[in-house]
Amino acid sequence: MRFRSDDRCILMKEKITPGHHTIHQSGAIMEQHPLSPVRISGGNFLGWALGPHTVNHTTASGSVITRRSAPAETMYRYRYQGDTSLLHKITERFTAALSSLFSGEQEPFNGLVMVPPPVSRADYTPVVALVSAISRHTGIPALQFAVQDSSPRPDAGAPRPQRRTFSFTSPAAASIFTGKHVLVLDDIYRSGRSLGAFCSLVRSAGAASITVMVGTLVADRSRQNR
Repeated sequence: MRFRSDDRCILMKEKITPGHHTIHQSGAIMEQHPLSPVRISGGNFLGWALGPHTVNHTTASGSVITRRSAPAETMYRYRYQGDTSLLHKITERFTAALSSLFSGEQEPFNGLVMVPPPVSRADYTPVVALVSAISRHTGIPALQFAVQDSSPRPDAGAPRPQRRTFSFTSPAAASIFTGKHVLVLDDIYRSGRSLGAFCSLVRSAGAASITVMVGTLVADRSRQNR
């Protein structure tokens, strides 16, 4: 796959025709994952969210039910319920978006990473598998690194920390980002705190540029990185 390096910060919806959203029924996952991109930005990054995290469904009685969108449900089942059969669907969605944005001769990225999961859900297996699959499909090298998440582990039912705190485990772990044009992936964009904290760390390691792509966007949240 070859990418185009110019126009990196335009809205993806100018290049991708969004499909119609189809509400998934309880217990079912959509076969089609339409792209409805929204630009997101923070102090250390620019990028896109590929679609909404939730959708509204009006029942026959007229009540409105809010559910995860099909892509959000797919990612949730993959990352947190262990349904590895969904890996190819998620990979195809991210790679289709990348192909539509960067379809020229130059490759703008030479490093691919995903935001590490919170300490309360520290299972790296699905994250590593997803990054590896996208790397194979796009040719963007997956960067192997080690970070420490020193955010406090919340008690059950307690709110998440206002901001996660990342640090590299060694200077060698940081050096892998030096001079790289890094594509950072994440499954969901809420407030941008976790994404912003991780991108700050990557920037401090000397990354030449940081572009982010997240699967879904939670509505009515601040778009400002904190």
